[in-house]
Amino acid sequence: MLVDAYEPRLNRVVTLVRSPAPLDDAAADQFLRDARIAGDLDHPSVPCILAMGRDGDGHAFYAMPKRRGIALARWWRGDEPPPALGRRLSALTE
Repeated sequence: MLVDAYEPRLNRVVTLVRSPAPLDDAAADQFLRDARIAGDLDHPSVPCILAMGRDGDGHAFYAMPKRRGIALARWWRGDEPPPALGRRLSALTE
């Protein structure tokens, strides 16, 4: 689940990726291990990981910078116009 949230220590809006349900320790470890792997990637199309952990309800989460743009699902359904050709081509070459 993606949720936008304000992070006061960073004074910015971030996107939280949160597990859809509380996780047991093994599942939370896997979720956070995947977040660590994503955090190790250095690519312009992969956002950095700003924070990660578990909340008081047992959901695992990680935070990344909020990205602006259109959601692929909205574009695919025809709810949004396609991005400019230059942006589409640059995404393929990055």
